[in-house]
Amino acid sequence: MKAKNSFLIIFLVPLLGILFSSCYWRSLHPLYTKNNLVMDSTILGSWSDNSSTWNISKGTDTSYVVSIISNEKEIKFIGHLVKLNNYYFLDILPDKDKILDTDYATYLESVHSFSRIWIYKDSIQTADVNYDWLKKKLAEKNQTLKFEWLSEERILFTASTHELQQFVTKFADDTLAFSTRQTSYRKIN
Repeated sequence: MKAKNSFLIIFLVPLLGILFSSCYWRSLHPLYTKNNLVMDSTILGSWSDNSSTWNISKGTDTSYVVSIISNEKEIKFIGHLVKLNNYYFLDILPDKDKILDTDYATYLESVHSFSRIWIYKDSIQTADVNYDWLKKKLAEKNQTLKFEWLSEERILFTASTHELQQFVTKFADDTLAFSTRQTSYRKIN
């Protein structure tokens, strides 16, 4: 089956890191600017794998509402599709107001996160960044992408949007960087 488009998706929750058995990005800055936001109705709908369901619907203006249901728990995100070169990305961050009471949501800071995605007619495939590959890249002497270690297993990128865009497009086709694919199928109601 030939892919209609390829996308990178940004996710925050550890749930997705487990689902894709890789590493998901955490970034203070979005991967998009208003100049590279795109809309594509192909991504709309419900997608399911063995452990979760994603419901993606139109949000406001150039955004999407992404609802992920796993283990009978639902988490809502705000997403934006981004086109960089021939690659597409979906920048997602948690919708704090939908996760916690608004009194407590003010104490949380949302961060952006992403993984690569390929959209087919009846399925999507995602590939998060390979954590071992990422650790090696970040340890290279010529590496300039700004980040902080939150723990041994958690990295927070502090690089600018432009720097993030350069990094992800440079390695988007690297099969070592995005080595494990997870397939979800379109749900027919």
